[in-house]
Amino acid sequence: MRAIPPEIRSRLAKSDLRLTPQRAVVIAEILSEEGHFSADDLAARLHTAVEPVSRATVYRILPELARLGLIRQVIYAEGHTHYEAVAEDTHHEHLICDRCGEVIEFCAPEIEAALQRVCAEHGFAETHHKVEITGLCARCTSRCDE
Repeated sequence: MRAIPPEIRSRLAKSDLRLTPQRAVVIAEILSEEGHFSADDLAARLHTAVEPVSRATVYRILPELARLGLIRQVIYAEGHTHYEAVAEDTHHEHLICDRCGEVIEFCAPEIEAALQRVCAEHGFAETHHKVEITGLCARCTSRCDE
């Protein structure tokens, strides 16, 4: 199991969210996850872990971790929410294929700058944002052309 970094331990302590053994297992699994995950996917993996974690525990902890900024809800697809761990130094947006469900991450500094400008023009203090563009990926578009 991956160790919980001190900055995450500190954030949990400041929020009065105790780091129980089950929460530690959930957080460690999330930190080892690359890409997006759903609560169900995470619960299924953790059900068979050395320290099993119940589905209810997974569903209870995810909103708390999102509130603390450790994960974020990124995509609502396939009838449920997907999450990703928050990397402090990166921010990206998503292209989501309506047909096959492929998710393509992209960085667009010009979009970030435009959003900051709009917020400043309206005296709005952003806490977070997400941009999701839905449509057809290149593979599904080419299938339509066949």
